[in-house]
Amino acid sequence: MVRTSPIKDFANQLWESTRDSFSGNYLLALGVGAGASMLAHTQDEAVQRYCQQNHPLKGGERYGDVLGQGYTHVAIDLGFYCWGKLGNNERALRVSNALMKGLIINALATQGLKYTIRRKRPAGDARNSFPSGHTSNAFLTATIISGMYDWNWKVTIPLYLTASFVGASRLERDAHWLSDVTFGAVLGTVIGLATSNNHKRENTRGLQVAPMVGADKGIILLFRW
Repeated sequence: MVRTSPIKDFANQLWESTRDSFSGNYLLALGVGAGASMLAHTQDEAVQRYCQQNHPLKGGERYGDVLGQGYTHVAIDLGFYCWGKLGNNERALRVSNALMKGLIINALATQGLKYTIRRKRPAGDARNSFPSGHTSNAFLTATIISGMYDWNWKVTIPLYLTASFVGASRLERDAHWLSDVTFGAVLGTVIGLATSNNHKRENTRGLQVAPMVGADKGIILLFRW
């Protein structure tokens, strides 16, 4: 059996996840997300005005700022890696690997859009508003971890509530429009789905051995590709 290096494996999986994120059904989902963002754009001014006048999060937006930062999600990735290595937890290592790939793809896509579209932020302090990077980070991480844990509701619900809080905090902080947050959520979710599904598919390939129970006892060899 020919073995490839871990770096080459990672690079191949990174390319496959990138390709999947922007093709087929995932591309269609991004198109739907763009449509939803355009619809949200009609309410940008009204939502921004409400958030600035009423401050529904009552100062909690500063926590959303930290939760959505890129370094926070890198720290989460490193946490899963350490958990996997120190605790001999194979699933945690797989989560770390998938999350690292997803963060790279999401950063490139988000920053590429920001500096191509150059939309002015609500506060008027910069032209990198669309899409919301904090929101795409939060939804990416929520989706990958949820997917790698087979969408267990005990994992999924808290993660998506946290991601939604991050998105809402960007509105109250006057950092993004509703349409920025909407597409950021879709972008992170789509890349997260493509990456986690690709990673789980990669880990089911190859030769598997399983016992056969029944009238005829024996061993089943199963090859997946």
